[in-house]
Amino acid sequence: GWRPHPQWASMADRVSLRSGVILLALTGQPWDDRYPLATGVTFFNQALYHECHDALEILWRRAEDPLKQRLRGMILLAGGFHHQQEGHRLGMEALWSDALGLLEPLGGTLETPWGCVGMASALEAVRLRLAWLEHYATETNLEPLWKLPRPEWEWGV
Repeated sequence: GWRPHPQWASMADRVSLRSGVILLALTGQPWDDRYPLATGVTFFNQALYHECHDALEILWRRAEDPLKQRLRGMILLAGGFHHQQEGHRLGMEALWSDALGLLEPLGGTLETPWGCVGMASALEAVRLRLAWLEHYATETNLEPLWKLPRPEWEWGV
């Protein structure tokens, strides 16, 4: 889980609900079992990685292996990009490495009971970032990571 910032902790439930309702209105996703996955994909593609984690965690908690581990890979992938937004190099490296270990064997597509998600371009974006981080191990300026291709997931591949 995560902890909301103390400044808005008392409103955390309402803010999350509000975000979900707004996303529902904007994407036109049906309110059924597909909603958490579709929401996670939409959040990821809008660079709302923390919110993506929250949306996918709902599914992860209910899933059983091997699907549970694959959803974990998606959550870790999103978490790595959240660390990039926050400038946390070690978090990026750790989460992305674990995510690749779980997602690369899928060949770029995750099939779930709620739909398929294409993630080949996102996995390539992660590989490029990890290669850059490895090559520039002592670099403290992480700004060049933002010039690499933007990760995206494809819904309903």
